[in-house]
Amino acid sequence: MPDNNRFGTESWPVAESLTGGRRDVKLLDTVPNDTNIWLAVGAEDPNDGVAVGLEPGQARSVAYGLLRRADLIDPAPRRKPGEVPATPTAIITEFLRQTREVSKRILDVDPEHQHLIRHLCDEFAVIALMAELEQVAPERAAKVAERLADAWEDGGSIDEFLFEWRQAHAAGRPVGFNPPPVLPLDIARTTT
Repeated sequence: MPDNNRFGTESWPVAESLTGGRRDVKLLDTVPNDTNIWLAVGAEDPNDGVAVGLEPGQARSVAYGLLRRADLIDPAPRRKPGEVPATPTAIITEFLRQTREVSKRILDVDPEHQHLIRHLCDEFAVIALMAELEQVAPERAAKVAERLADAWEDGGSIDEFLFEWRQAHAAGRPVGFNPPPVLPLDIARTTT
């Protein structure tokens, strides 16, 4: 069982270096009372070779920067303009494809990158809800799929919808593309 209070040295062989030759990049041992996370090139000890000590905030920033740079040179597939899914089946198919891609990336990153897992859960929810809506109300599902496609294509209307839906929800009104009309009545609830 892994010890979550200690991280041992991890090493990655570097394919190229600016100075020529091959050197390993290493994250050295880290324990709770450390003040820095040590990253070394070709050294086991921070006093040997080239090593830098990163404070926790710096390490997080470097990790985020590395992820963004990895995505720059190895980007996830992107949808071309005009190719948005516009039917319930197309939305389900597209989101299933996206989850396959995200699942592959989750296996490639450190568990601390929970945003990828949350993204996968969001796509799971969209698939489940669209599939269920298509089963119980296919015509309504088709209309919702069209509205989603329009919003995805436009991009800007998503913020407008979310703003309107937050206001409606805060006021106790239904949200959605065409929520049923409600009378602005206050209902007093009592417990017995």
